[in-house]
Amino acid sequence: MGKVIVFGYRDATFYGAVCTARKGRYTVTPLEKLELSSLAGKAVLGVVETKVCHFSRETVAKGSDEVILLQISEKLERLGIFREPPLIVYWQERALGMNVEVSVLAVDSPSVSSFIERCVSHRIRLRGLYPRTVAMASLAMGDSAGCVLSLDGDVRGCTVVVTGGGMIRYLRRVTFDEFLGVSDGLLKEEIRFAIEQYERGGGEPVRKVIAYGEIRRFIEAMEDPDVISSFAPESRDFLMHVPEVAGALYAPREFSVLPPKVSLWERHLTVARAVAGGMLLLALVGGVAGWMIHRSDRELRATTAVRESTLRARVAELRREIPSDKLTLVTQLQAVRESFGKEPRIDEFVSWLTRIVPTGFQITRLSLSRLSSPSPPPGQERTTGGSPPSPSTFSLSIEGGVVVNFDEAHRVFQQVLREIHGKYGVIRSTLEYDEKSATARCVFEVRM
Repeated sequence: MGKVIVFGYRDATFYGAVCTARKGRYTVTPLEKLELSSLAGKAVLGVVETKVCHFSRETVAKGSDEVILLQISEKLERLGIFREPPLIVYWQERALGMNVEVSVLAVDSPSVSSFIERCVSHRIRLRGLYPRTVAMASLAMGDSAGCVLSLDGDVRGCTVVVTGGGMIRYLRRVTFDEFLGVSDGLLKEEIRFAIEQYERGGGEPVRKVIAYGEIRRFIEAMEDPDVISSFAPESRDFLMHVPEVAGALYAPREFSVLPPKVSLWERHLTVARAVAGGMLLLALVGGVAGWMIHRSDRELRATTAVRESTLRARVAELRREIPSDKLTLVTQLQAVRESFGKEPRIDEFVSWLTRIVPTGFQITRLSLSRLSSPSPPPGQERTTGGSPPSPSTFSLSIEGGVVVNFDEAHRVFQQVLREIHGKYGVIRSTLEYDEKSATARCVFEVRM
């Protein structure tokens, strides 16, 4: 891996370290008095302190990533913990019939946007950006003990995270009373409460407890993460005090909150640098080849002029030989061929349709028929010839096998409606549900 620079921002201060791999071990060298200008042009991993970091498990209807994210956003909006739409990361836990259980990690977007803007203004190349809580928790995600509870904080408060199987399983923020302060007994009580709450929700038993940061000195008998053995002994104190710096090295990529457009810009920038070198070489080659092209330019112009003149003469000759009524027929034939090419492929549409219908919904009958083209407005006649054809309108009917109840049928109907309307356009739609036979019929008027 060589050298990796990791830096973050908290308590109005930038901090970071250079992580160097030597003979299978990392050495962490803190960056003293870090100035952003010193990172200009360098590829780094970022750690951002977010005002809100929320974790929960939700049950949503199956669907594409866009559909699932929409449902998660609606649930978070009802909680009222974010003033603006948050950045969301989710992963699927298990399928539940027509639904799926997902774990959700959401952070406030202003904190992330502000951090990225600072990096862009100083020409810092972000390769990944992780919430501080996620980076800290990542140190124990691959621990051999299985489920691990990690604490990180100071005298003001701490974050409690349970990880297992390479994922976050539980997250809770604790604020300490400034008058009572922090003690071994208080921290152990918070640990006991978090474990009981997590395991009561069906979580696996917690096998190890790790404390990081300033609160580590307030509690006894704490263990270390397995990965600490991968760091040089002189780096371990810094790692346990600022765990997110080393944790960013182990954080799963799917936990990065770096927006796709920023990642794409970074990739384009890397390509642009390579292209710039190639363009310089091409410029040199072009200078040598330029005089050769100039030599043949006059001959090429003369040949083109002769061929253009010959082509114009041939077109004029054909126009004289072909009667005007036949020429009109040729124009109409061309319009018909273009219209035929623009007709929707029904086989492709049906194949796409079977992919978007939820897997738990068994289609028993599918019909698709073309509706009559809409009449033109009064005083306007239908046009023919080279004018483009108007979109075709079809009536689509989907009948489904046994569904549990009306709510399930309605979820299927809404999901299919969103997918079809997003790709083609739905003029009107209806849902018919037969309670006796527990079957549903969805009808859509689709414009393609």
